[in-house]
Amino acid sequence: MLRMYGIFFLFTASAFSFTADRQFGNHEVYLDFSDAYYCSAGFYFSLTKSPIEHFSAERERDLYKYLLKRFFFPRILVIEGGAYPLPVAGAALRHYAYSAYNRMQYRNIHFVQSLTYSIDFPEPWTVSLFLGNVVKFTETGREVQGRGYTGLLLSYGNYHIKDNILIKDHWLEGETKLKGDKRIPAQRINWSYRLGGRLHMHPEIRDLVYFSFVRDRSDFVEQRFNIFKNTNFAFRGDFAFEPFSLIRLSAEVGKKYPAKIGRKKTILGFSFGIKMDINNPYLGTLGEDFSRYGVGFIFKPKFTF
Repeated sequence: MLRMYGIFFLFTASAFSFTADRQFGNHEVYLDFSDAYYCSAGFYFSLTKSPIEHFSAERERDLYKYLLKRFFFPRILVIEGGAYPLPVAGAALRHYAYSAYNRMQYRNIHFVQSLTYSIDFPEPWTVSLFLGNVVKFTETGREVQGRGYTGLLLSYGNYHIKDNILIKDHWLEGETKLKGDKRIPAQRINWSYRLGGRLHMHPEIRDLVYFSFVRDRSDFVEQRFNIFKNTNFAFRGDFAFEPFSLIRLSAEVGKKYPAKIGRKKTILGFSFGIKMDINNPYLGTLGEDFSRYGVGFIFKPKFTF
């Protein structure tokens, strides 16, 4: 089942992008298969008699101010199920084709681990409950899609991924987040700012608190090199509860370039990153292979349609 699950989601997320939503009165359901590292489906439930608000603003900081002012007055409840296709595919490859997996390493760089590692999601799937505010983007005179979020998120999962190995672990995570995804025909911008903590039921996985920020911008018509356009970056810091200590720092940066595949506009690029283990995130047998200040490399191809 794991093998079929990994191959299916790797294909659906990497081969094409698909998003859809449908409104039922003041409520909505949605599907999002637009990212090889995260796919989701869920239900927006309005806590008031009004549907999701529409928000118009040219400047991103105006959106932040608008959402943060309403942080303590939630209007939307979101129930979501998510899956992480490439991390699942990496675990499936290691489990079902270990000899081939073992050959995909050069010195201390394992190419499958570099490709399938996710800075924010060390698990194959999750279910979550979000309570907060959601707005749909709109602008006068041009087509705009996307949403902005701020609120509290509670997530649960029953597996943890370490070096492409699935480990049985019931975990619970809570976080505050500010997130957005804005799309116009010539540009897409994604951002996510998170602060939270995770509790593990597995006795050899340490409980963590963390902060994370991610930003990804795609410009379909930009041809000249620009340090801000067609750029993505991510940073995360993890800290242990007992004793309080810095566990890991992860950073990722990438550059993309517009291209055409047939008549279809696309953006091709790569992201590179590192993760440095400062203190051991594991105990017992899971932590035996820990190397203090050990560095792992992250490599991700980027495709935007």
